[in-house]
Formats: sequence, structure tokens, C-alpha cells
Amino acid sequence: MLRTWLVAVLFFCLAGRDWVSPTQYSPRHRYADPAQQLDYLVLEINGERRLLTAGTQAEIVRGDTLKVVAAVLKDRQQQAQYVNIIGFKNPPDDGKDMGYLVNTDKQLLSDFSQRGEGRVYAIVVGSEDKIHGEVFYRLLDPQLRYAVLRVNDGKSLVLRDGEPVQVALDDRLTISNVSVNFTPRRGLTFDIYRHPHAAVQHEIRFARNDKIFARIPLQIIAD
Repeated sequence: MLRTWLVAVLFFCLAGRDWVSPTQYSPRHRYADPAQQLDYLVLEINGERRLLTAGTQAEIVRGDTLKVVAAVLKDRQQQAQYVNIIGFKNPPDDGKDMGYLVNTDKQLLSDFSQRGEGRVYAIVVGSEDKIHGEVFYRLLDPQLRYAVLRVNDGKSLVLRDGEPVQVALDDRLTISNVSVNFTPRRGLTFDIYRHPHAAVQHEIRFARNDKIFARIPLQIIAD
């Protein structure tokens, strides 16, 4: 199934890389009978269930885990034969991806996304040579909204990505009240990194699952 989609993706990439709904460039047709069309999918994002009606788009943060747990057709007596998370290659490589846990940071092939940008992906539901419907999801980058830096249990500074802060060499620093755009915050870490040769030698780095997504230049003033 994944190889079939690769042929289709290569075709539209050569045609100008303008992304369209998978059903518009796939050789497979959509079911015309309304009863055979997709009603909704049930997804688990980081273990929390979310219902997406056919044709809609969800926003999730890169690094979230994704799992399709149910695909429901308008005719509740019918069942789809497969749910294909486009860009994900399950171990049998059969395109039947329901129930697989997908790490959206490490297990999606960007060539299968909108314009190959690794941002918008489709989940397609079908049977035999026809498609019941699809939903889409957009990956957002992890983002630091703000964090609070306490200095010597007294003064507090608000930290934002890229904005430098200044402290003294003998100050004691504590980071608290970290606000990010993803939940749960499992995998979130932060530390002070020293650049031995850079103009600004220190920075506070925030990472998710060991991937840095925010940097705060830290200017340390010696007395």
C-alpha cells in the first residue's frame, strides 16, 4: 500500500508539488453511496481520544503520539478494510495502520505530506479499490510560550525563546512555571549549555525528547 502511494506522490510532486486531497490524485475512486462514506475517525493523541469527522483537520504537535482506534462509516453495519496513515510504514508494510502507535517526530515520511514539507498529512480509509473518506492533521512545532526564571529565590524573570537574560556569576537560578504548546509535558527537559567559542557563551535550552526547540541566550556577568 505504501509503495502504491509513493507512485502517486511522485506523480504530483513532478506536477508542481501542489498538494491536493489524496482522493484527487489516487487511482482509486470514492464510494458514491453515502452509506459507504466515512463518518468519523477516533484518534488517540498522547493517549487521549479525539473524534474527527470526515474531511476535517486536526492540529497536533510534532513529537505527539498518534493512533487510530476506530473508523466509523455512515452505515454502522459496514466496516472498512483498511486505515492508511499516509507517510507511516508499519512493520508488515501493508497500509493497514489502525492500532499502530506512531511517533509523529520520527516515523512519518515527509515526501508523503503536503508539498513534501512534513506539515500536513492524510489518514485514508478504504476498501478494495475505493476510498470511504479521509481526515487530515497538521503538525505544529513544539513551542515555548514562556518560563519563569527565579534568581536567588527573589527576583523573577520571564523567559521567551530567543530573548537574552542577564545574571551574575554567583546567582542561583531556578526555572519554574514552564508553559509549552504540548501536553503532557513528558519528555520536556531544560538545561544550561556552554558554548566555548561563541560570542554568547551560555544559553538555556529547552528540548522535547532530546530535540531542542527553544534557546535563551544567557549573559553571565562576573563581579
